[in-house]
Amino acid sequence: MHALFSIVGLALLSGLAQAAPASQARGNNNGGGGQRVGIAVPDKNSNDLKALVGDDSKVDWYYTWELNDSPVIRKANPKAEFLPQVGPRDVVATDPSNPTLNEDSAKKLSALRKSGSKRLLCFNEPDEEVKNGGTGLDPALVAKYYKHVIMPLKEQGWQISHPVVTGSPRGLGWLQKFATECRALNGNADCPTDFVSVHWYGAASGLGNWVGELHDFYKSYRNKPKFWFTELGVPKAGVEGQGTRDQNMDFLTQARQLFQQNNFVEAYAWFGVNRDTHYNAWTGSGVSLFDGNGELNNLGNMLKLGTSS
Repeated sequence: MHALFSIVGLALLSGLAQAAPASQARGNNNGGGGQRVGIAVPDKNSNDLKALVGDDSKVDWYYTWELNDSPVIRKANPKAEFLPQVGPRDVVATDPSNPTLNEDSAKKLSALRKSGSKRLLCFNEPDEEVKNGGTGLDPALVAKYYKHVIMPLKEQGWQISHPVVTGSPRGLGWLQKFATECRALNGNADCPTDFVSVHWYGAASGLGNWVGELHDFYKSYRNKPKFWFTELGVPKAGVEGQGTRDQNMDFLTQARQLFQQNNFVEAYAWFGVNRDTHYNAWTGSGVSLFDGNGELNNLGNMLKLGTSS
């Protein structure tokens, strides 16, 4: 999914009912233990965001599906880490054999790196069609982008992630094809990745299966990457009685327990950083972290403070 107000991707799985100064340390507010807590931010300028970050919050990282930071979060908590995300519009492919970053995107990334950002996401939901919120990209094309555009950014100090797929069976299949195509371009060696960002929507039981599948797929990599779940939630998805606030709170509790049992899951972000009056038919209002007045609801406080349902 690009953001809350776009047409969302159909990540329906088995579990569903079918920028701070560089000198300033980027903080982890969880006290050094457990997975890092983040948020997927659809509205960079919403003042509601201030309620989610700060000294008393577990939330210490965020992203916006693009290269543009959130001025609200940056001001409210300069220590929070911003993860920019490269997309197809950042790539110039006039010469198909040698795609590059466009000049404006290259300048933005250079400035972000100097200001303290160090992790880079790329290509949101390439396994999903554009009309459903993905980027609908062929694995062979993205492998070429990754080889020529993303991998060179490691030399600038970026920690890079493989493209961010949905949690559907289609997502794993896409990753498998991408890995094959990328190896062919990289002298039969795995295309390097420092961490792997993925999405999940559905029940905690299905999330457990997805974690296992990812771990099995990447266990052959010499440098075994950690996993970052950059979208999580239980959406309504058109099913009456599904995706309620209580179900999302129970899911978050179970997801945390699952992640704590698997130390190769390093971080997670919630998808629902909006008021419960602003949602779409697929997500429903149960994923929302704010009430209609912009105050954190029970789910929002649970995410922020690291408490259980």
